[in-house]
Amino acid sequence: MTNATCLIVEDNHQTAVFLAGIVGRAFPELAVRHAASFAEAKGMIALCRNARQAQIELALVDLSLPDGSGLDVIGQLTGASPQSTIIVTTTFADDDSIFQSLTRGARGYILKSEPPAMIEQLLIRIRQGEPSLSPAVAIRVLNYFSRHSRLTEDPVEQLSARETETLKLIAKGLTAAEVATELGLKPQTVTSYIKVIYQKLNINSRAEAAREAIRMGLI
Repeated sequence: MTNATCLIVEDNHQTAVFLAGIVGRAFPELAVRHAASFAEAKGMIALCRNARQAQIELALVDLSLPDGSGLDVIGQLTGASPQSTIIVTTTFADDDSIFQSLTRGARGYILKSEPPAMIEQLLIRIRQGEPSLSPAVAIRVLNYFSRHSRLTEDPVEQLSARETETLKLIAKGLTAAEVATELGLKPQTVTSYIKVIYQKLNINSRAEAAREAIRMGLI
């Protein structure tokens, strides 16, 4: 398709040029567009709602932007263009960044410190429907699920229906107040639910809550 586009969201110009070169080799059929901020990315994503504009088939998104988070870019693009393949390209390799990105809709997570040839090969995997994960990221994901596969009790059975609904919403990034509005509850009630959820699942953060929600098939 002549109107197929790759959107690179990256505030460092040299890195954007570097990634554009790799995309050009891996996907020569894609036109490359660059956004250096969340505001620019948001404007370009809005265009994909118009059928006459170039559709974003691939997006490489940095998590650290001067005016916002790449996580918000992922959310915007997932809502506007569900068919887009979103790959995070970042220097952050912590669990929170990885699982929040995957929860929001990213289908790959590549560390910019990888050799150019490896980044190109990881992107090419998209053509075979394979996830584009840096080795270090893949190991983190596998280790997490390996640890939790040893749990003998089904976590779904540990939670009540209301607790399950709460977990699903906080894993998507909603605050306790937003969850309360969504479920028609008082914020204090939601806060109590969250405490119980953390205790039952033996977790301590929203990142772990997102991982549990993914493992339980809630999102």
